[in-house]
Amino acid sequence: MEYPDTVMRNIEYTMYFICLVYLFQIIETLITAVSLGQFHDRIIPSAFIPMATLMICLKVLLLLLTIFLFVKRKLLVGKYNHDYLNKDLE
Repeated sequence: MEYPDTVMRNIEYTMYFICLVYLFQIIETLITAVSLGQFHDRIIPSAFIPMATLMICLKVLLLLLTIFLFVKRKLLVGKYNHDYLNKDLE
């Protein structure tokens, strides 16, 4: 079993924040795709809906893979033992 180090812990905590950014981007793309009806007087390419759908699917996949890797890391390495990690600082 491998002990988690402080660098790995900091990277994972940063990735938690990045997951929030992924979630924000998914919501932002959904709002843009749903509000298409508001722009009926403008010329919108026919590829807009397929590209928006593809972008939403890829962003959801990215978020799901990130969460899956968090779970996988926790299964392989275990929980962070902050007492063990604090010994390195002293």
